[in-house]
Amino acid sequence: WSNPFHGYPAEAVADLKPIPEAAAPVHINPDALGNIPAGITADVLTLKAQAGVGFVRLDWNSISDSRGVAGYNVYKTTSPGSQPVTPAANHIKILSYIDTDVQTGTTYYYTVKPVFVDNSVGTASNEVAAAPKESSGTIQLTIDNPVMSGNGVMKEIDSGFGTAPVIKEGRTFLPIRALITEMGGNIEWDGTQQKVTIDFDGIMVELWIGQMKARVDGAETSMTAAPFISATGRTMLPLRFVGESLGCNVSWDDAARMVTVTYDTAAEKTDTLTPSVGLPSGVPSSLPAPTISNLELLTYDDGVPYFRLQVTVPANLLTLDQQHPADGWVNLETDGKIDDGEWGVTGGGGGHLDLFADPEYAVPGKTNTYYISYDVEDEGGLTETIINARKYSYRLRFNYTYYYGDGETNDIYSPWSNELSGQTESYYRSIEE
Repeated sequence: WSNPFHGYPAEAVADLKPIPEAAAPVHINPDALGNIPAGITADVLTLKAQAGVGFVRLDWNSISDSRGVAGYNVYKTTSPGSQPVTPAANHIKILSYIDTDVQTGTTYYYTVKPVFVDNSVGTASNEVAAAPKESSGTIQLTIDNPVMSGNGVMKEIDSGFGTAPVIKEGRTFLPIRALITEMGGNIEWDGTQQKVTIDFDGIMVELWIGQMKARVDGAETSMTAAPFISATGRTMLPLRFVGESLGCNVSWDDAARMVTVTYDTAAEKTDTLTPSVGLPSGVPSSLPAPTISNLELLTYDDGVPYFRLQVTVPANLLTLDQQHPADGWVNLETDGKIDDGEWGVTGGGGGHLDLFADPEYAVPGKTNTYYISYDVEDEGGLTETIINARKYSYRLRFNYTYYYGDGETNDIYSPWSNELSGQTESYYRSIEE
């Protein structure tokens, strides 16, 4: 027996005796598809769905056909058994699809159909159902592509430099600041030690250029590939090691040469305690982001320029700091960058909220709004002050530090605030004047 497109031999069986030639129906065991030898593809499309945090991942097998398979269409509906006419995604060249256009609490039903070279559409796969989990984040990066997808929004990985993920020694490396920032974390560079420190939702990862060692929350571990400085001067870190150390799910699509990172956002994760323990009484599960405004370029009495902005603190955070449940306190963290460089090179710091929310710095006529000032970088030597014309950008976020267990602390972070940018003017002054 054979069909018009394939020539697999089959033996008909009726009752207990094998009959080499018979008109009896031939019954195919669907489980036999899993035992097809390598190099032979199935002509039945089998679809699987995996519900993720804020996404649904679909995977299916490849099929062969004499017409030639050009790609696959994905169909999505919220009603079981219905077949929408218009695909949710079409002509997909790989054997998987991540649907991030989903809402928590809704069950989605999917089918996939092959699209042939002649543009005809084949038979639909089995229907699968999936309900996405609580909202979080998904980032997709493709080798040699300087643009990443952060929760469906396309963004440059290394703004202004065009740096893309690369494969070195079988590992994916990239300038990881954009990814950490997208997740809501923080990253710092220590040029003296050639060290990168990453902080995300209370987890700290430390890595050194050219070294296989690393530290995760103070515990030393080893990597299979060392961070390095690229030919363009960018710091390249091993993505899988960093992502998994921070509790992310890192998956690799070999056909698309694409990495998908899924994570719980720092603002939405409640704490590092077990669910049975939960948060201490009065400690919030999330914090609102600060709002910053009115970035001004001002000058000191000696003519040296500096920036000043206004930050508005939500009233509930001032109350939280006053009540300090679990013996905690609210911090305000500041961060800055110069031109299109990396965050953390200027304006970094922070401290207890009352250092900033001080009546001395209150903005007249505005409720719970305070001034924060930033010095710009002096690029001169010991005998002169040189301020070059550059663009400075700033952002802020809150975190609440509290005690639990046997004197241990945990932090809850807000999202980063909006970003403000301003341009300095060139300034020169001899110290001897």
